[in-house]
Amino acid sequence: GAQLLPATPLLGALLATLALFLPGFLLLWALGPSWQSWLARPRLAGAVTGINAAVVGLLLAALYQPVWLGAVQAPSDLALAAIGFYLLRVLKLPILALAGLLVGAAMLLA
Repeated sequence: GAQLLPATPLLGALLATLALFLPGFLLLWALGPSWQSWLARPRLAGAVTGINAAVVGLLLAALYQPVWLGAVQAPSDLALAAIGFYLLRVLKLPILALAGLLVGAAMLLA
C-alpha cells in the first residue's frame, strides 16, 4: 500500500487497508439484518460452522509455515514463547513490557 503512492506512503497504506477490509464491512452491513434468521436454520448454521473451521485451519497453516518455522529454532525459543504466552494471558503483563522482557531474554540466550 505504501508503494502505491510513493509521495504519500501513509495515504497509500490507508487506501490499501481500506480496500482490504471494505468488502467484508459492506457484506456485514448488507447481510447483518438477515444473518441471525439464517443461522436459526440448522443446515445453514452447520455450513457456517464448517466454513469457520476451514478458516481457522487456513490461519493456523499460515501461522505455522512462515512464522513458527522461522522463529522456533531451538527448545529455548519454544520456552520463551510459552513463558510469553503465560505472562500475557495469565499475569496480564502489558505488551510493551512483555516485548522488552522477551527481547532481553532472547539476547541473553543467544
